[in-house]
Amino acid sequence: MLEIQEILLRRDLQTQLQPPLLDNEGLLSWNKFHFVREDHINYRIDVFLDYGFQDEKLNPDRPRPYPPNTLIIRRIHDLGAEPEHFPPLITPLCKSHPLRGELEIKTFGREHLERFDQSRSNMTTVSLPLMTFMKMMRTFRATIDTSTPKSSAVFRPSIARRF
Repeated sequence: MLEIQEILLRRDLQTQLQPPLLDNEGLLSWNKFHFVREDHINYRIDVFLDYGFQDEKLNPDRPRPYPPNTLIIRRIHDLGAEPEHFPPLITPLCKSHPLRGELEIKTFGREHLERFDQSRSNMTTVSLPLMTFMKMMRTFRATIDTSTPKSSAVFRPSIARRF
């Protein structure tokens, strides 16, 4: 089962954006997800995620070359908590966290992930959800108590004691 995030095109939007959408640009929806079985996917499109768009740390005046025949994603469309009262939030992609799948493919390569596909290999894959909670308040509280001296004589040993 794959989780697919919906992409909104120019015809799906009711508002004009600044700068306007390019002809081959879409917005990544923050609110619309679909779960699809792998055998129900008919085709694949090439997508370029532009994390440099509206990033002040990079040179914003330099034009970016985009790969030909790809869908470009530069912004995220978020309906928010009350879409009937407020317009959607449009956020540059550079202000979001990278997608986990994108990071895995960059790090390990697509071939590594395809080895876990049961239809292409004899490997059985088990995925177990795990949630961990570590209580460290006692350690944290002890650190706070010792790091905020109430009087310098109590918490600061003399130089002779330190060495």
